[in-house]
Amino acid sequence: MDHKMSHRNNDNITLEQIHLGTDVVYTPDKEPGLNGNIIVTGGTGAGKTVSIMEPLLMHGLINSNGIISMTKRRLVKEYQDMFRKRGYTVKHLNMAQPEKSTICFDPLQYIRCEDDIHNLSNSIVNCDPERHQTSHQDPYWDESAMVLLDALVAIALMTVTDHNATMADVLKLYEKACPREGSVSIQTDLDSLLEEIERKAPDCYAVRKWHVYRCLPYRTGSCVYSSLAVPLEQMFSEECREMIERLPSIDFREFADQKSILFVSASPVSISSYRYINLFWSTAFKELLEYANERDDMHLPRKVRVCCDDFATGSPIPRFAEYISIFRECGISCVLLLQSETQLHQMYGEQASHTIINNCDLYVSMSSMDFDTAVSVSRRMDLPVKEILELPIEKLCVFRKGYKSLITQRYRTYDDPYYKQVHQLPKDR
Repeated sequence: MDHKMSHRNNDNITLEQIHLGTDVVYTPDKEPGLNGNIIVTGGTGAGKTVSIMEPLLMHGLINSNGIISMTKRRLVKEYQDMFRKRGYTVKHLNMAQPEKSTICFDPLQYIRCEDDIHNLSNSIVNCDPERHQTSHQDPYWDESAMVLLDALVAIALMTVTDHNATMADVLKLYEKACPREGSVSIQTDLDSLLEEIERKAPDCYAVRKWHVYRCLPYRTGSCVYSSLAVPLEQMFSEECREMIERLPSIDFREFADQKSILFVSASPVSISSYRYINLFWSTAFKELLEYANERDDMHLPRKVRVCCDDFATGSPIPRFAEYISIFRECGISCVLLLQSETQLHQMYGEQASHTIINNCDLYVSMSSMDFDTAVSVSRRMDLPVKEILELPIEKLCVFRKGYKSLITQRYRTYDDPYYKQVHQLPKDR
């Protein structure tokens, strides 16, 4: 099987997937039918970052743009200068330390119609899927909270004039929407502002939504207001609000036009940062896919490779199973690193997780103690489960569409000249 595919001046991922000399280069763009999506499973300490992610950064992002998500912030420090030397504009959405971020993500900047407003409200209110699975709360409260958030977003877009309205403005309006008991319906500190809007545009979206909220009885309105407080606090911390006020928001179309790298880092323990970043991902995919579909060739100006370390953590990215199936035709590919198939199933559900796996034309399995993943890999390899569970840590199983599966050595990252340059190691190490 002599399939050493292309060389290093093409975008590729070095995996030593077919054992030929020192490395083998995977270049899906050069082979018809391959979508470029890669899924990697391996337990903690299996070497996913050093054997997959770092070779990808060194060799897989030469001519493509990249969005790299990780909890290991050392990767930003170690690789950002390398990308700058290659002519990339490098930005960092740092949710672990928002004060050190160079860019923000403000969901209001991507609203173009009323449907966008409601989709945003739905994403925020439903940012915690586990709560909906375990709670028996009447859906009325979430639906009413979405109506209130719809109104607040629309009000911000209509009334903020000294700058582009931001999510921070919406949060300020929320504080003023706290209900007080009135003679007929609730009263708030926004009533006079809404009366002014209504005089100018009595049938506008903001007024229609606001009246649904304001006409509620006081106790009901208070419950609706409280229902919205929880997801807003979960999604937008005080540090996040300050970041949105201080920094420009990422322009995904500009990102796709220019030679760009965007690092997205999250705290491994902060739930709110994961929910915010998942809102970022769903918006990023929507913006990039829409931009591609608006172009004559239905393709992004520059190919975009999405790299997600610790993919199946936090909360699921809305509609990801749908998005991954249409990435290729728009010029997007993704590399998903996770601990096990079990982890993916728990996060996305059985059907969606199978869709995600089936849309990855390269599957790499590293050493793991997860039995269900071992069973899946053993069936693919036609080997005993015990042999897969006892796979040495330096070995990996590779499945690639159109090729025979194999077990081979991990890539020798520490011997890579780029690695030695990036980490300032002696060349003879």
